[in-house]
Amino acid sequence: MVRRLTFVLIGAIICLASCTAISKKTPVCYIKPQHQFNNPQAQQAAQVFWTAFQTADYANSDYALSLLTQASAADPSDNHLVELTGLCSFWKVVEHGRGGIPSQQLHGLAQQSLAYVEEAGRREPHNRLIPGFISSAKYQTGAMTCNAPMMQEAICELQHNTEVYPQFHGFVEGWVLTAMLPPSHPAYEQAVEAYFKTLDSCAGIRVPRSFPKIGPIGLSILAKKSANETVCYNTNIAPHNVEGTMLGLGDALVKQGKFRQAKMVYESIPKIPAYANWPFKDALTTRLQNMEALQQKWVAESGCVDVAEPAMLFQSTMACTCCHATCNPAGRYILQ
Repeated sequence: MVRRLTFVLIGAIICLASCTAISKKTPVCYIKPQHQFNNPQAQQAAQVFWTAFQTADYANSDYALSLLTQASAADPSDNHLVELTGLCSFWKVVEHGRGGIPSQQLHGLAQQSLAYVEEAGRREPHNRLIPGFISSAKYQTGAMTCNAPMMQEAICELQHNTEVYPQFHGFVEGWVLTAMLPPSHPAYEQAVEAYFKTLDSCAGIRVPRSFPKIGPIGLSILAKKSANETVCYNTNIAPHNVEGTMLGLGDALVKQGKFRQAKMVYESIPKIPAYANWPFKDALTTRLQNMEALQQKWVAESGCVDVAEPAMLFQSTMACTCCHATCNPAGRYILQ
């Protein structure tokens, strides 16, 4: 028995050492590598989009969307262009506060975004991520147009998606529904649990709900697991995926008044290896210093589309770029 335990301990130490090495890699600033398109027009459109998106350059979102729309019209058979056009439209809608645009002016764009991502889903039925974009765009469109049946349909889809692929869709369900629903809603607690399901399924262990503190060992496990499931850690597409997930979970707990657990989650974020390059450190500081006031604000803003900062993640001006913006947005730091 002692001998067997010794082997287990040695194995655990070796695993931990290799995981820690992975997690301590020097953070790198990325712009997503380009898909190889059929023509230069499409290539340029994709480059403009990813550069604007991953540097949080909302001012260039109109230009990126214009190029993508033109390129998609010129080559309607390109599935990837359809998806990017939908994602760019959705980014522009969900972070509209960044441009000071009232949501009333974006109803048509929200519906366009939904149409594009639904078309992308029809073309790529085996893409495990697109259902999350569809359900998020559907809820956002429903909220903006006061379409209650559309919002309810989106809630059901978000919950179903989490059951099918929690590694990604647990975050999406938590991201959307904890911002848009009051804590008293029956689906709210399930949405908080969805965040935890993402962490559980990625780490392969159950994160304690009453003690949701993730340190170097937990982060190392996530880094190791990401070799087989890239959505579980930071990537060149989402350089701060873990930071954004933890910020969203912390927000959800604050809104419930679970300040002790929220503080544990928030205080885990600076331990993430890529944190030094995260452009949204001030948002974390604001949350840690104002949790009780933010709870009152966020409960009052449940379901609202136009809110002032600091807002819950899905309602905020960093709704997408919290995970996807790389390094200093103003620096335009790009790797070709």
